[in-house]
Amino acid sequence: MSASNKKKLRKEQNAAAMTEKQKRERQEAKKLKAYTWTFAIVMILVVAIVVGVVVTPLVDGWVRQLSHAVTIGDHKLSAADLTYFYIDTISDYQQTVYSQYYSSFGSYWSIMLGFDTTKPLNEQQYNTEQTWADYFMDKAIEDAKSVYALYDDAVANNYKLSDEDQKSLDSYADTIELYATYYGFSNTKSYLRNTYGNGASEKSYMEYYKVCAVASSYLSDYSDKLEYDTEDYRAYEKDKFHDYSTVSYVYYTLNYTSYLGEGTKGEDGKTTWTDEERDEARKALAADIEVLKAAGITDKDSFDNAIQALEVNKIEEGSTKKAPTATEVKHAFFANVTHGEKVVEWLQAEDRKAGDLDAFESYTYADHEDDEHEHGDDCGCDRTVDAYTIVLFNNLCDHTAKMANVRHILVKFEGGTTDKDKNTTYSDAEKAKAKEEAEKLLQEWLDGDATEESFGELANSKSDDNNGKVTNGGLYEDIRQGQMVENFENWCFAEGRKAGDTGIVETEYGYHVMYYSSTDEMCYRDVMIESDLRSEDTEKWHDALIEKISCNVVNLKMMDYDYIVSQ
Repeated sequence: MSASNKKKLRKEQNAAAMTEKQKRERQEAKKLKAYTWTFAIVMILVVAIVVGVVVTPLVDGWVRQLSHAVTIGDHKLSAADLTYFYIDTISDYQQTVYSQYYSSFGSYWSIMLGFDTTKPLNEQQYNTEQTWADYFMDKAIEDAKSVYALYDDAVANNYKLSDEDQKSLDSYADTIELYATYYGFSNTKSYLRNTYGNGASEKSYMEYYKVCAVASSYLSDYSDKLEYDTEDYRAYEKDKFHDYSTVSYVYYTLNYTSYLGEGTKGEDGKTTWTDEERDEARKALAADIEVLKAAGITDKDSFDNAIQALEVNKIEEGSTKKAPTATEVKHAFFANVTHGEKVVEWLQAEDRKAGDLDAFESYTYADHEDDEHEHGDDCGCDRTVDAYTIVLFNNLCDHTAKMANVRHILVKFEGGTTDKDKNTTYSDAEKAKAKEEAEKLLQEWLDGDATEESFGELANSKSDDNNGKVTNGGLYEDIRQGQMVENFENWCFAEGRKAGDTGIVETEYGYHVMYYSSTDEMCYRDVMIESDLRSEDTEKWHDALIEKISCNVVNLKMMDYDYIVSQ
């Protein structure tokens, strides 16, 4: 018998000799061994997954930090560094749109963003050549150039932050930590990575923040140190006098469609009118315009009365429609006048005076073969009058009066009767009571120290302005023409007004005990001109710095083009 056969025979004999208990024990042992290996394999996989979750962001972060995205001047920016600019550029854009449109559109302001906040930016077109991600990336690089151009020049000129700015910079790390805690993050790093991606770190972010802070402060410091005089103001405003003037006027627009009859309703439910019916409507419109021009309109009230007297504007008894009224535009800068060049030229005429009124036509032009042709009053194209805008001139203010500083104590009217439109009117007795209280307060002040300081103290304790919470002595500084209600303003800018003058003025709010504090050295016109001068000169200087700094895009592959902007 061979050795192998002998081994096989012994194995069979041993197996035959095993008890049932021994068999069960061996089976359990094999099963346990199998479970042990299965458990080990599963645990290895779990560890691998967990390590993957932790390690992958770490590795991704290291790669972003060690990458070379762009070089600006002597600064080598990693993808992590550039991401700070990228995310903040997006955030700034979002906040700008929000501030411009939220008050008008409410929760629908996001429509004005131009992109979908639920989709990646690289899947949405900014224009035919760029996605929104491309647009923001280019903007981020331009912002980085702008910042480093200022920062490098600041360093070259040994510029130092003010003590206050330096203190704010030094404490900013604590501020970030507070933000992290407030938003539920365990530490600053987690907060920064959630905001700026895996490559963010407290050290690199603080460096980014420092560079931005120095650049911003340096820019402001340059602007603040620019000096101008009267000759600069007059030279700058040459040929653009009205850019710094405001105008007050009242207008109303009548359209010929208001004069169309019932017309003919077709099978499709649409109403049509014949050319003859349209011509008759335009003739009726022109006739009413002549009526308005001859109606003796001198102010907003007479304008409204004339409009409402027109047959086309008559409201049937029992109707819920509101009577039409003219629109009053008070002190609008000419850049905001939207009724066309003819209206602007008319309002700006040197001989224009209060109470002047005129009508301005709006046209529909016939189809033109030349699509690039621009229609105008002298273009010679066939046109029809569709509407007229009647304009009543109130006044023009060139803002050459020096600004005023005034203290006041307001005594509000009490009581009153409120109508359905929530307009409150006060009786003569109610007004007389407020006036009597105002006179008592003025006399109380006169019987005391009668100083500006004591007037301020009285305002703090007695004035109804700001719901009775006056803490600045009732002081209004830098008051300009067109800013305050009429009677208040007229008192402030009365000829011969001087420091220490007092008086009592009635306005729609109540009676004001007035104290003239001082006259500014500058008029509001020169304040506006200086602001534009300072802005333009600062921008030219800044642009020159940007022009000098080099920029080389190296590799943007680690940047998050698929970023999704949340609301």
